[in-house]
Order: sequence, then C-alpha cells, then structure tokens
Amino acid sequence: MLRTAQGRRRRIGDLSAGMRQRLAIAVALVASPRLLMLDEPTNALDPAISHELRGWLGEHASRGNSVLLSSHNLAEVEEVADRIVVLHQGQVVQDAPKSTMLASDTAVVRVDRPEILAERLGHLGHDSEWLPDGAIRVYGLAPGEIGGICAERDLIVRELRGERRRLSDIYQSLTTQGAVRDGRG
Repeated sequence: MLRTAQGRRRRIGDLSAGMRQRLAIAVALVASPRLLMLDEPTNALDPAISHELRGWLGEHASRGNSVLLSSHNLAEVEEVADRIVVLHQGQVVQDAPKSTMLASDTAVVRVDRPEILAERLGHLGHDSEWLPDGAIRVYGLAPGEIGGICAERDLIVRELRGERRRLSDIYQSLTTQGAVRDGRG
C-alpha cells in the first residue's frame, strides 16, 4: 500500500505504469547503492521525468557510484552513458568509452580541385568516395588532418566537416556484422 499526498491509501498495482516506474526508481535511489542497475528506466516516463532521471543518475554517479543501464532506447543511452557495451546474442561485440565509440571517423570535404585531393588521399592509403554533389567523403581521418593535406596541396577548402556518428547506426553496424560473421547474414 502507498499513501498519497492527500493521505489516501492506494494499492501500487492501481498506479499507472509511469507512476510505478517512478516509485521503483525512487525506492532504488533512497538506499543510495554503490551499484545501481536499471533496465529500461525511462519506460513509461514522460519527457520531463526522463530528463529529471538523467540528472539524478548523473548526480549518483558523480558521487563515486556506478550505474548500469540496460536499454533499447539508444538515443537515451547516448545521452546518459559514459561507457557503452554493445551485446549481440549474449556476446560483447564492443566495449568502449562513449567518446571513443561516437568519435567521427569520416569527414566530408569540398575543395576547389577535388581530383588532386582524391589522388593524394589514395597515395597516403586513405579510403574516400566521391559524393554526387562533388564533395569527397574521407574515411579514417579527422577534419584537421584533412585540412593539413589540403594545405600541403594549396587547395582552397570550401567545406570541411566531420560526420557525427549515432549510437543507433553503430549498433546496427556491429550487430549486422556479427550476423554476417556467424553465417546468418
């Protein structure tokens, strides 16, 4: 039984899914555990409460505690996690700090003489591809490194930007590769 703010008694089973979720999280946080394990913690929560929960979890972790969060909501994981472990069929396929996992490994560059840049990238052993609009996507180099190569060749850079990676894309790539490796692809 739960006593409401108005002093009425209510059965926990009569609460909405969101209210039960909030109650379960509150009970977990009251004990201030050194290790807090949550499975789909934002399930049934409205956006405002989800935002508050991220703050509470961040505060809990900042006090030296550990928070293990399991979720299919990859946008939420991307927002709150410091370290990400991707599992596929019970096996760890990636375990890395979020900053490393989401680091951009591709960039798009537009220069005045793209054929010169493409040739130089090929000589240096870097993969690249021409985009339909005349820009070049470069793999495995940071934008600053590409800028340096352009400067060496006196190329005028008109656009240079790293492409942001999303956890959902990384997850899809890792789990698809795992299926192909195991002969299921």
